Amino acid sequence: MIWIVDDDTDEAYLLTRALSRRVSGLQLQCFHSPMLALESLELPSTELPTLVVTDLNMPGIDGLGFLSCFEAACIKKQAPCPTFLLASSVLPDNWQELIQIINCPVIVLQKPDLPQEFARIIASYT
Repeated sequence: MIWIVDDDTDEAYLLTRALSRRVSGLQLQCFHSPMLALESLELPSTELPTLVVTDLNMPGIDGLGFLSCFEAACIKKQAPCPTFLLASSVLPDNWQELIQIINCPVIVLQKPDLPQEFARIIASYT
């Protein structure tokens, strides 16, 4: 299971469509808000993903804040933390420092390298 968390519904749709065409048998769950994804973690029936693709620049909770909250939820559930693939057109200057405080594996891609590079990385998680 792969989660896509992106506040831009058009971009999430395009990414989902591109990935589905490039990687067969892909199970995707889209969330258009980091809060909705975090709320989903509270449900006992929620299957934890093996990979979470999230936008770095989102209003409210950004990608790094979401990653931190997700990691805390995994610790609370005593579940392994998935790998995170952070995507952004503009990376903050301190992004390397920020991801070092997270204990989950993190991959950072800068847009627009998305469909081909995402497909290559995601194929290794299916």
